[in-house]
Amino acid sequence: MSNAFYIMPYIIKLNELLLRHQLKLNRQISMSEIAAATGVSRPQLSKLRTNPTENTTIKTIEKLCIFFDCSLDDILEFDPPLKINK
Repeated sequence: MSNAFYIMPYIIKLNELLLRHQLKLNRQISMSEIAAATGVSRPQLSKLRTNPTENTTIKTIEKLCIFFDCSLDDILEFDPPLKINK
């Protein structure tokens, strides 16, 4: 039995989406505005902005996709698995 485990992070591209959305609307969008529209808390949004590999739920991703009118490919980037040997 192997003692190896895999880390398979998905990178959440919230900053990129926010910038694109702001350019599209030609105005600033606050974390408070996103939180109010999605039901995702401001602290959770801040974590996702500062740590793009932060664990989150599919429900949060779904809410952000609806807000930004985007697909999973737009919000998530798959970072190939990293094998860690113990």
